[in-house]
Amino acid sequence: MNVFNLEAWRRTNVTHSYQSLIKLNQDSRFALWRMSFLPPALLAFHALTQPLEASWHLPGLGLQIPKSELLETSAVLHFSGPQKPWLHVGFSELRQLWRRHLNNSDELLRSCRVVD
Repeated sequence: MNVFNLEAWRRTNVTHSYQSLIKLNQDSRFALWRMSFLPPALLAFHALTQPLEASWHLPGLGLQIPKSELLETSAVLHFSGPQKPWLHVGFSELRQLWRRHLNNSDELLRSCRVVD
């Protein structure tokens, strides 16, 4: 999870650093790393980040079921991991929590049978 200070982003010219790393990898015929956004981002943002307070972000909700008080107090619930609640393999205990935040009238969600 990332939260960006756009003034600091511009001041440190992160966009240029990121794009330079992408070009360097392209010029090497992707010998530096496989196509992915994570390696250049880790390099471009090195020493420019600060950790979020743990209570602010609850990751891994597709990997494990956290304590219920964490679900209630976290500002952001991150359904990362393979057992996402909208999949058949997802944790049924988290499915209702996830459904609370859906727009049931959304046509795309209805056509994908994500909502009833």
